Amino acid sequence: MRERIGTGSQHGGPLAAALVVGLFLAIAAPVIISGFEGGRGAWDSVEYHEPAIRVFAAALPSPDLSDYASATTPGYHLVLSVFARVVSDSTMALQFVGSLFTVALLALVAWWSGRRVGWLQATFLCLPLLASMYALYPGIWLLPDNLAWLGVLSILLLAIARAPTARTLLAMGAILLGLVLVRQIHLWAACIIWTSAWLGVPDTNRSLFDELGARARRVAIAVGMTLPAFLAVAWFVRLWGGLSPPRFQEKVQGANLSTPAFMLMEFAILSVPLTPFIWRNARKLPRRVWCVAMASALVAIAFAAIPETTWSTSGGRYSGWWNLVRQAPVLGGRTSVVVLVLAPVGAFSLVVWLASAPWRTRILVMATLAGFLAAQTASHNAWQRYHEPLLLLLLVVLGSAALGHERQAGQLRPAEHREAPSRALLVARLTGGAALSLLLAALMARSLFLGSEVEPEGGRVDTGVSAQVPGELGAERTRGGASSVRQSGQVAPGGRGLG
Repeated sequence: MRERIGTGSQHGGPLAAALVVGLFLAIAAPVIISGFEGGRGAWDSVEYHEPAIRVFAAALPSPDLSDYASATTPGYHLVLSVFARVVSDSTMALQFVGSLFTVALLALVAWWSGRRVGWLQATFLCLPLLASMYALYPGIWLLPDNLAWLGVLSILLLAIARAPTARTLLAMGAILLGLVLVRQIHLWAACIIWTSAWLGVPDTNRSLFDELGARARRVAIAVGMTLPAFLAVAWFVRLWGGLSPPRFQEKVQGANLSTPAFMLMEFAILSVPLTPFIWRNARKLPRRVWCVAMASALVAIAFAAIPETTWSTSGGRYSGWWNLVRQAPVLGGRTSVVVLVLAPVGAFSLVVWLASAPWRTRILVMATLAGFLAAQTASHNAWQRYHEPLLLLLLVVLGSAALGHERQAGQLRPAEHREAPSRALLVARLTGGAALSLLLAALMARSLFLGSEVEPEGGRVDTGVSAQVPGELGAERTRGGASSVRQSGQVAPGGRGLG
């Protein structure tokens, strides 16, 4: 059974996908062709991921996976290393091939949104993704992030739209296996599959605890379908002797209890400008939802007050929005005023966004956030680059689902009781999407041209690549000009974190 689509335009999905992908290519293609290398994304590409790809390409068909120049599992690097060995080892060609994963990610989320809210609103909902450096950089330089996010989004959208039949669970399990072969930390996405199995068929009922036997059988099947992903991660852990390749283990392991408050702060910044997309649903929410939102805000204050939330490189609290935290007052030498104020705003906003979406979407997004938050809290670095793409994707999913549900409900009402479309509300939605995009684009420009990233204490990870890469595959590329990252040494590494 498929989820019903609440939209009046069958062309909304393809048109939104074409527009968003076209905008991305208009930005990315000139940068790739020019050979420009600036900012954190280019540094990680040159220092870590491109060397790993070239080492694997030189060693095919039997590359050494026991230790290499990336903290992630090697799926992304192996795919591109085959291209480098068989087709072309030109960095420009590799970047264009790598950009196809971002094309697929943007096309999928825009198509899904456009089918529910129409092409115009879907385009403006997706616009912040194009303006986010943490979503755009992996589409320009050689970074595995967006291939991984494509896997996460595919699992979530399948879980929302499809009944958890054996075929659907098998498909999601296969995607999860591919996902953890790209970034091992995304093993948490198994909880989306398990939750989908527990919920059962879309649009049947809203009970969570009836027919427990049938639910348990579906979950057992789902666990079986996700077992290969767990075994794959276990194999790499045994091979590496830890959760990442040996050369990264001292840099990236250890929990960070500031992550929940920091993610809520990020959600506040990202969600408030997009609130017009859920405004009609939000203003009709029952009183109990607002009480839950207030209680969540109080809990968020505790999350912000108990752990240390000041700027710290050794504590994994730096770069991105942590630069804003660095400039703000601190209470008691450990609590940032910015985090203390914005975390409860984010918690309140999150409850409202979740409550505005249809029931199944709400539960699955809650499972997504719970799994992701647990995985990120267990990782040492609380970095915006790890969180922002997923938060933006979830805002598109929630906003589209809420607005699509609103349209569908309106179509089911008698004509005399339907609420007339508001031009002012549409303008507010488009303005909110554009304003958030401009903010994120300004941050990206600062990163590219002013160098806002900082080097962690202890310096960069020594990848030891120069002595490993033989022949042409190890040669530094030249593309008609100086490489700002390769030659200046002014861009700090920032590391890659746990998978």
